[in-house]
Amino acid sequence: MWGFLGLVVFVSLVNPLQGVPKDTSPAVVSVFSPEALRRYVITTLLHNDMLQNYILAIRIPDIPSKAPAEHWITNMYVLRVFLPHVNLELQETGSAMLIIKARLHFSAKGHFGKHVERFDFIVDLDMVIGFRFVNYFNGLIEVKVESCKTDFKIAKIILPSHLQSHTVRPVVASVLSDTLQGLVCHVVEVLLKFVKTDLLSTINVILPMGKVATIEYRLASVPLISAHVFTVEKHMFIRIGSRTIAPPPRSIVYPVPSLKDNALCFGMTEPCADTVLSVLLQMGALEFMVTPQIFSAAEELTTAVSALFAHGKCPKCPVKSPLKITITVVGDKRLVIEPKKATLKITIEITFYSKGPTGAFSNLFTLKVNIRLTTQASVHDCFLYFVTKMLSVEVLLLHSDVGPIDIAPLEKWMQLLLEEAFVPQVNDLLQVGFPLPSPLDIQLNYPYIHWMLGMLVICA
Repeated sequence: MWGFLGLVVFVSLVNPLQGVPKDTSPAVVSVFSPEALRRYVITTLLHNDMLQNYILAIRIPDIPSKAPAEHWITNMYVLRVFLPHVNLELQETGSAMLIIKARLHFSAKGHFGKHVERFDFIVDLDMVIGFRFVNYFNGLIEVKVESCKTDFKIAKIILPSHLQSHTVRPVVASVLSDTLQGLVCHVVEVLLKFVKTDLLSTINVILPMGKVATIEYRLASVPLISAHVFTVEKHMFIRIGSRTIAPPPRSIVYPVPSLKDNALCFGMTEPCADTVLSVLLQMGALEFMVTPQIFSAAEELTTAVSALFAHGKCPKCPVKSPLKITITVVGDKRLVIEPKKATLKITIEITFYSKGPTGAFSNLFTLKVNIRLTTQASVHDCFLYFVTKMLSVEVLLLHSDVGPIDIAPLEKWMQLLLEEAFVPQVNDLLQVGFPLPSPLDIQLNYPYIHWMLGMLVICA
C-alpha cells in the first residue's frame, strides 16, 4: 500500500530481478509523515526550476477571444515565472491535493481593430490538482488526476500606447479561461508522472550486499494515502548467484509502525529478518584444536572430558590432549522478535575427537547445542547491522562412540567455548551489513531502532 505520487512512465531506473518467487507477502513497510512526502514533492518539482521551466515552455495557440470579433491575441507566451509556491495535502479519501501558486508574466501581440501592438500582463495563478495512485502491477502504479481547478487573476496590464486596460482586459481574461487552463493542467499532469517515476526510483531499487548477494526492494501494492500518514509496502528479494530467495508468506498481519514525531518509520517483518540472517550467516564447519590460544579454558575442558571416562573401560581412553572439535550449524537460524527484544536461535552440533596411539583422531561423541543469542541492531550509512551476545545454551547428547556418558559437567564449558570461539564468528559474518533503501531520498543513519511484536522498526 502506498500513497502519493504516481508512476506512469516506465517504472524506475533499475530493472527488477527476473525469476521472482510467486505468492510472496510484503516483507517491509515504510510509513511517512505528510511533511516528509510534502517536502519530497516540493523539492522534486522545484529542483533545477523544473516547474518554472515547464510553465515557460507552454505554447499558447492563436485563438480569437469571445470579446468583440475584431479583438484577439497572437504570439502569447510566458515570459517569466515569479515565486512559485507548492504545497501538498493528503486526504482521508486516499487522494492528495497538489496546490500551486505562482505569478506569471505574459507577453502577447494584441489585435484591436486596425491597431496591433505587443503588450505584457501579470497574472496570479492558483491551482488545486486532485490525484491518487491506481493500477498496481509488478511494482508499477499510475497517477490518476481526478480534478484540476485553476483561478487566474489579472494583477496588472502593461500597455505601451494609448490603449485602455479596460479594452484589453476582457480579451486577456477570455484567453486565460478558454485556453490556458487546459494547457496548465496538462503540464501539471505531466509533472506528476515525472514525480511519480522519480519517487518509484527511490522505492524500486536493487542494492549490492558486499560480495554475498544482491537485494531488490519492489513496491508490493498501491501506496496508501490518508490524512496523517503515507504507507508503502514492499517485497524484498535476495539473489545469490542464480538463486532468488524471498521471505516466506506471512500468516499473520503485523501492525503498522507508529510515526510519532518521525518523518519515516521502516518496518522489517520477522520472516524478512529471518531471511536476512539466513543469508548473512552462511557458515561452514569450524574445526580447531582445543588449545589455550583458541579457548581460555582449554585445560579445564580437556580435564572435564577425560573425567567422563575415568570410571569406565574405553579403548580410546584416556583422552590425550589436545582434543579436536568441529562445530557445524544445523537447521534454520531463527530470529524471534518480541516487544523490546529479539533473540536469535541457532542449533549446532559439536563433535569431540581424541588422538589415539597411532596419532589418528577418533570420534568420541557429538553434542547437539541449542543456542539463544540476544540480538541488537544498528543502522549507519543505510546499512543494517546485527550484533549478538550469548544468552543461554541447551546441551544434549546426540550420539556417542564410547557408550553412555553424563554430559552435565560439560555444559558450563560449552557455553564458555561458544562465547569465545563461535559467537565472534557469527558477529563477523553479521558485520557485512544489510543494505536498506532510501525511500523519498531519506537516508537512514544512526536512527532510532526498536523491536515490536514480529517486527524490527527503524525510525528517522
